[in-house]
Amino acid sequence: MLTSEPKKKQEGAAAETAVKKATKEREKTAVEITVKIVKERIRDHKEGTRTELTDTKSRGLQFRVTDDAAIWTVRTRLFDKQRRWTIGNSDVSPDEARERAGEVRAWCRRGSDPAKLITQYITGISIAQQVRVSGERPAPSWDWQEAIDKFLEHISQNRAPKTYDDYAGALGGRWRLDPRKRHSHVAELSRFKGKQVSTIAREDIAECVPDICKRAYSQGLHTLRILGVDVVFSRR
Repeated sequence: MLTSEPKKKQEGAAAETAVKKATKEREKTAVEITVKIVKERIRDHKEGTRTELTDTKSRGLQFRVTDDAAIWTVRTRLFDKQRRWTIGNSDVSPDEARERAGEVRAWCRRGSDPAKLITQYITGISIAQQVRVSGERPAPSWDWQEAIDKFLEHISQNRAPKTYDDYAGALGGRWRLDPRKRHSHVAELSRFKGKQVSTIAREDIAECVPDICKRAYSQGLHTLRILGVDVVFSRR
C-alpha cells in the first residue's frame, strides 16, 4: 500500500525532531575550557542531557556534565588500550585539570598504571601513604643528581678521561681531578632537579632539548645523545 503524502511529511518531521532531540541531549564541543565555561555548563544543564567538552589545550582532557555529576576526565592509551580516568570534580580548575591530565599521560607513556595517582587526586591520600598501607615496595630509583653521579662513576671506570670530562661538563657532574667541585650545569636541565629518574619520561627530556638548541644548537644535540645514554643506564 502506498504511503500518503501527508503521512510522509509527518514521518519526515518526526525523524527530524528525533535527530534534533538526540543532538540536544548530548552536546560535544571542542574548546579551550575556562572557569567561565565550566560554570555556564553546570548552570545551564538540563535534566536528561549530557555535555562533553573536549579541551583544545590538553590532549584527551574532557569536562563532562550529567544529571549525577560534573567531572574532569582524561583519555589516553595504556598497554595498547584506550583508557579513561576521572581526575577531579568541578571544584578543580581547568589549569589544574590540565596538569593532572599531563601527569596521567606521562605515567601511561612510561607503561605505569596511574591508579594510585588517580586515587591521590580523588581522595587526597598521597601515593606514599597508599604504598605504606598496601605494604608494597616502591620502585627503586635515583633522584636526578644522584643518577648523574652514578652514571659518571660508570663512565670514569669504562671510558677515556676526555669522555668523562665531556659528559661531566654537559651534565654538571663532578670535576675529574677534584671531585669536591662541580661543573656548571646546563640551565635547561634544572627542571629535573629533585625528581626521581623513574618519573621522568623520554618526552620530558625531548621537550628541554629544543630550549638548549635555541641557545646553542650543536650543544643541544650533543646533550640529547648524552642524556639518552644516562637515562638507559639509570633505569637498568
